[in-house]
Amino acid sequence: MLFYHIIILALIQGITEFLPISSSGHLVLFHEFITTNNDIYRNENFMMDVAVHVGTLFSVLLYFRNDVYNRDKKLIKALFEKEDEKNKKK
Repeated sequence: MLFYHIIILALIQGITEFLPISSSGHLVLFHEFITTNNDIYRNENFMMDVAVHVGTLFSVLLYFRNDVYNRDKKLIKALFEKEDEKNKKK
């Protein structure tokens, strides 16, 4: 896959991921426009789609890292407090 194809895929994913439309559908349409009906590129296209979605996941986690950290910290604290209460009752 050419570098500018990767840039275009990343832009499509970034623009359409958080809109109430299918970003995956747009990626499939883009693949249909740029490739021939050759099965050689099917696996490469799939792997590129997965990479783009994983990149989106990492960027969202990076953006919300403080919120995720605080939520997990509260969850772990609540779980340990619950265990401590059970042990005190015994």
